[in-house]
Order: sequence, then structure tokens, then C-alpha cells
Amino acid sequence: MSKNIDYYDQNAEDLFAQYENTSFTAVHANWLHLLPKNGQILDIGAGSGRDSAFMAKQGLYVTAVEPSENLRLLASNNHPSQNITWHDDTLPNLTNTLALNKKFDLILLSAVWMHLSEPERKTAMPILCSLLNPDASVVITLRHGKSVDARTMHAVSYDEIKLILDGSDFVCALLSKGHHNADTLGRENVSWQTVQISTKENNE
Repeated sequence: MSKNIDYYDQNAEDLFAQYENTSFTAVHANWLHLLPKNGQILDIGAGSGRDSAFMAKQGLYVTAVEPSENLRLLASNNHPSQNITWHDDTLPNLTNTLALNKKFDLILLSAVWMHLSEPERKTAMPILCSLLNPDASVVITLRHGKSVDARTMHAVSYDEIKLILDGSDFVCALLSKGHHNADTLGRENVSWQTVQISTKENNE
């Protein structure tokens, strides 16, 4: 992850402008129905703060986790809100987040999962699930397509998430319309899927 964090630090201004050029509702249309009316949100890999800011404006309290210091500063300066608390933390262990001793009503990982290796994804999943309130969900967007820059991006899949969750108290559902969604930034080689993770009890 450190190589990727260095990339985000070195290119923070360009990436900030890129992320701000798309809207929360356009990027996350597949799962808007899951956004709670009130409560605590954990936005992991909060990037430019676009998503955290939107959710904060809905009256939600957002813990925004972003390991890139330069991107985190740009985000916090451009999206000031009493409803957003910014934290420096990294997957898969989320040590600083766990130390908060909080549970969340929704956890969002937007354009993050592909940065984790397979062992890291297996480590991260039970930690994410442990941070959920009983009726809450984890929402993960899966990026498909090779990296064209210095960032490391691993192949990810919905089937792998199902395998990781097998035997646990959690299940997943694919929320994407069709198999893949087009990239909102217009990149022809990139497509996305949206996955919801919640307790089996909540899906019965």
C-alpha cells in the first residue's frame, strides 16, 4: 500500500480535481437506497472528500479515513464540516479506526479494494464486518481494468468476496445493473461493480 500512498501524495492536486469532477449520486447510484437517514458512516479511502461531504450534508456523521496526507489536507480544507472527522489510517488492519471503539451504520470503500492484495483482502474483511452495527452494510465498489499509471491494482471479483465470507455470519449481494457499470470518468478500459455486505439475519 505504501507505493500507492506515495502516488496519491505526489499527485494529490490532479487527483483531487479529477474526483471532484464527478458527483456522489452519479458514482453511487446503485446503492443510494442503502444510505441511512441518520447515524455514523465510515468512508475508507475518502480521497477528495466528495463522498464524505455529500453524506455529511444529509445530516450523517462521517469518519473519513484517508492515508494520503496531501489528499487528506486538500479534502478537509475544501470540504469543511462539523459532521466529518478526518483520520490517517490504512487497510487492511485499520488500527487507528479500531481504536475509536465505534460501530457504523454504513461503511463505504469506493475505489479502494483493488489496491489490496489477496491476503490483505482476506485480513480486511472480518475487520470491516466487526465495525458494523447490526442492520448496517459495507458497500464496496470493485474496479475492473489494468492500471495505466504507477499505482498497483489487483484483480478483484464478486466471487472472491463470496468465498471470503463463506462460513461467516455475513453475505454479499451484487448491486450493479447488469454485470458491470461504465466508468463515470469515461475511461473505456475501466468498469465497476458494486457489492453490498450485510449480516445473514438482515437478509432473511
